[in-house]
Amino acid sequence: MGLQDAITGVQALVGAVSGIKSAPSYPIEKLGPFPMAVAFAGEGVWEFGAGGDKKGLHSIVVIVPVARKDMKYDAEKVMPFCESVPNAIMADPTLGGNASTFGFISYAFGDMEWAGELLVGFRFLVEQVKITSEII
Repeated sequence: MGLQDAITGVQALVGAVSGIKSAPSYPIEKLGPFPMAVAFAGEGVWEFGAGGDKKGLHSIVVIVPVARKDMKYDAEKVMPFCESVPNAIMADPTLGGNASTFGFISYAFGDMEWAGELLVGFRFLVEQVKITSEII
């Protein structure tokens, strides 16, 4: 189990959400087709675990954007994901068997930019993703 495995697990869960057109395992340069989901590592800490292991507590960032063209239309398009994305992730707290568990999900809605493109949508933080691994 590693952080990228947990991210891939999140993408598999979110990629199965109705309406999500794409959920790649790694961030891509040009986003689309929309709506899509992109997940990547946020912040985290490493702690000493039991018996020579290390315990990581990570955050995984998940964005679910659309191209920013007409705010009313754009907001209507992404608003259902405010609940469906957390529902999908919370239905499997081990993120497909790639984490011990996670603590909570926070979110923000608004404008964002990716590779110079203006987008609007949700930014979720899957917080306190617990992963234990061997210190090598």
